[in-house]
Amino acid sequence: MKRLTPDEENKFLKQKLANEKKINAALQEEIELLHFEIERLRRNAGIEKVLGSFQSKAFAAAAADLLLDPAPMELLCSGEKADTSETYLVRLSDVLAIHSRKRPKDIFLKKAIRPRSGGREQVKITFDKNDINFDELLTAIQRGSNYLLRVHNSFAVHIFHYVFSKKKKFVLHEQLQTDENRDVHEIPIDSKFDQELYHTRLFEIDKLFQHQSSYQLSLQKIEEINELKQELGIA
Repeated sequence: MKRLTPDEENKFLKQKLANEKKINAALQEEIELLHFEIERLRRNAGIEKVLGSFQSKAFAAAAADLLLDPAPMELLCSGEKADTSETYLVRLSDVLAIHSRKRPKDIFLKKAIRPRSGGREQVKITFDKNDINFDELLTAIQRGSNYLLRVHNSFAVHIFHYVFSKKKKFVLHEQLQTDENRDVHEIPIDSKFDQELYHTRLFEIDKLFQHQSSYQLSLQKIEEINELKQELGIA
């Protein structure tokens, strides 16, 4: 057997290392996909267990609705006049997006709501309490649900109302876009966005709608979920 020269041996070792790196990268990708699939199955099994425990389809549908839209939350927000406040009853399903400007946080709504004391209807309300941070506000509004996600340091969206576009932006469903919410028609992502978590939530939504939830998915959302299933080879 011909003995390799030092240069040939060095070239051979470099090629071997490059091949091993490619193999390791491919294995790492498969491992990450496997972890994602295990988490998806675990969460879907949990949802299936909850909804499947109801013998009546009507009760299962009601449970699905409750997971998508828990009890409304009372929020003390800024009033129309300076240095005043008003209490609003906010439903998770009505929240489109939230824009955090550090302390003040603008909540964009699907439909206008009135303060509990009466007054003008508002489609954007501002939460302005110093002792509650952005993540704590999201948790308070969701009451245990997980569909209001931070996708940017300054923005959270309700993934039911948005589609993640090819341009790496969250785009509000066209039928929900108005002049009043033009600031949140398209929202970019940054390092706060966890794509794996987002995919997990999409599959949860798909599972809930298999139980005949009274809420309707948009065609854009259905297409997004189906495309993700095809991409991951999931039936």
